[in-house]
Amino acid sequence: MTPFPLMDWLRRQFGGEKKKRSAFASEQEAYEFVQKIYEDSGGVSPELRRAYQFYLRNFHDDCPAERGPL
Repeated sequence: MTPFPLMDWLRRQFGGEKKKRSAFASEQEAYEFVQKIYEDSGGVSPELRRAYQFYLRNFHDDCPAERGPL
């Protein structure tokens, strides 16, 4: 179960609040659409992959939890 249904997310991204319902009949159809676009576009770009790797390396940077905004 997704926290936010893929069908609703796609509807809001491409139609805003103008569309009353999704263009997809099911979550599976929406997933297959996204997967096909991903495959057709060549997948993740090298820049995005590097940014994600940087994020993973720096996610736990040992900052004290009690520190907050000044």
